[in-house]
Amino acid sequence: MTAGIPQGAELVGYRFVPGTELPKPALQNLMHDRSEDPDFTIIRVADAVVCDLRVTEALSAIAELPVSVEETAGALGVSRRTLERLLRRHTGRSPVFWSQLARVRAAARAVVAGHSQAELAYKVGYSDQAHMSRAVRRWFGVSPTKLIHRPDLTEQLFVPGYDAATGEQISTR
Repeated sequence: MTAGIPQGAELVGYRFVPGTELPKPALQNLMHDRSEDPDFTIIRVADAVVCDLRVTEALSAIAELPVSVEETAGALGVSRRTLERLLRRHTGRSPVFWSQLARVRAAARAVVAGHSQAELAYKVGYSDQAHMSRAVRRWFGVSPTKLIHRPDLTEQLFVPGYDAATGEQISTR
């Protein structure tokens, strides 16, 4: 979908924790009763959103590296299929997606911090350095070595918001 944006328009975006839902009636109220003050609007949005604590708990458990999806489901006291249904319903993604994302982000942050790639690959659950390199290339579009020299990509590893590697919400203020 393409949206026409008038010249000089100012856009404000909000980043939610995965699994956060903004109920349709609340969204409609926000659209009809807009404020010029983004700080006031974010307070209204924060009051309207709903976050399923089971999703937060599941994502936190998945982020503990290098735990398999089956082990995560067992630790949560649910079947793998139940975990999959929960995350797909609330995030649109599978537990495997979140596990891979947590692992590659942890690896990328460590590479940027200067850790040895060979040791790092094993530590975050890759079978070898080549396996880690392929994952970094798949997710970020560059090799781990080139990632270090790409501030446009490395900045994304440390932006405020939901941190998939720790499963925590980081304040933006």
